[in-house]
Order: sequence, then C-alpha cells, then structure tokens
Amino acid sequence: MSPIVSYSTEDRIFIVKNWYLCGENATLLLQKWSATFRNRPKPSRAMARDLIRKFERFGYVADDLKGKAGAK
Repeated sequence: MSPIVSYSTEDRIFIVKNWYLCGENATLLLQKWSATFRNRPKPSRAMARDLIRKFERFGYVADDLKGKAGAK
C-alpha cells in the first residue's frame, strides 16, 4: 500500500485547472502532472475524480476545516 500523500492547495488548483484544460481526460492530466512535478508522486485517478467532484459541488479545493472548535 502506498503512503498517504497530502497535496497543497496549489497542487489541487493545478489538478482542477488542468483537468479542464486536458478535456476532462485523467490520463492526460496525470501525464501533465508527471511532466511538471517529476519527483513527486502522482495523484490517483480516484483522488483527482473526488477533487473535481468537490470543486464542482462546492466551488473550492481546500481541505475541509475539521477541528475541536465549537460550543463546550
């Protein structure tokens, strides 16, 4: 099993932007990622798909804010 990789907001923006520039083609997107970020692990197709769905549904790509804030 591969280690869990955390992608920055800039990485996520790159994925979403290039998803549409590549004609919504995951293969082309991952090739572009590999050409741009040679020494960094590629996101999985599932991660890219989930990120695109999140962007289309909510309009943002940042991590959901989770924490212990709230009424006590």
